[in-house]
Amino acid sequence: MFLASLLRRIAFSYYDYKAYNFNIEKTDFVVIHIPDQIGDAMAIFPVIRALELHKIKHLLIVTSTINLEVFNALKLEKTKLTLVTMTMQDHATLKEIKDLAKNITQQYGTPDLCIEAMRKKNLKTMIFISQLKAKTNFQVVDLTMKCYSPLCKNASRMDQNLRAPVPMTWAFMMREAGFPAVRPIYELPLSEDVLDEVREEMRSLGSYIALNLEGSSQERTFSLSIAENLIAKIQSETDIPIVIVHGPKGEDKARVLVDCYNN
Repeated sequence: MFLASLLRRIAFSYYDYKAYNFNIEKTDFVVIHIPDQIGDAMAIFPVIRALELHKIKHLLIVTSTINLEVFNALKLEKTKLTLVTMTMQDHATLKEIKDLAKNITQQYGTPDLCIEAMRKKNLKTMIFISQLKAKTNFQVVDLTMKCYSPLCKNASRMDQNLRAPVPMTWAFMMREAGFPAVRPIYELPLSEDVLDEVREEMRSLGSYIALNLEGSSQERTFSLSIAENLIAKIQSETDIPIVIVHGPKGEDKARVLVDCYNN
């Protein structure tokens, strides 16, 4: 483990550079780098909402072809939004990564801030950061290079040591940096076309809808209030019966939900 960490540090040092001290008052153009899975994209929304509340001028999100749909319906009131798509990082070539970063700076200028949202200590991420050369960079994987802001130290501890829910870590990081406080939640904006498609699919469902509200961890489990909202939404679209599937730990919550509705 120590040898791997040492080799990574040596390799990364080649791509490191001296970043500016973070200045929130001069943060107008921000890049979020998240060419990863759908869930990772949904988890980054506390960052997006904090930037929106701060009223930055331009937000550019680097998506993957896989998670692009998470952002397609996103609307920001007073912030220009640009989506740039690439191959998922695991499968992207080094040339594609370098060319993408180069094109961003050529078309839009040097970012005031890049938020490295991949949460991976890998060479491809470091190459993107090095080629983009934002004035400063945020991350939560406890990297200590000069290009990363020291403001991320506590957020990195939350992610790497405490294993906090990912949206909570992002919300905490933004608040530590001086951005407005936001709810630490996943989001998945949906367009009207997608909603219409879902409604159409619901018309062809079987005799009941089964809901499993439990997950393998707390952040993957629906709270009582979220479950109530979900059931209300389903009932506003269809009168098909709803069956709640639960384990021993979820029995009390299931009974509370059943008691709230006429059966």
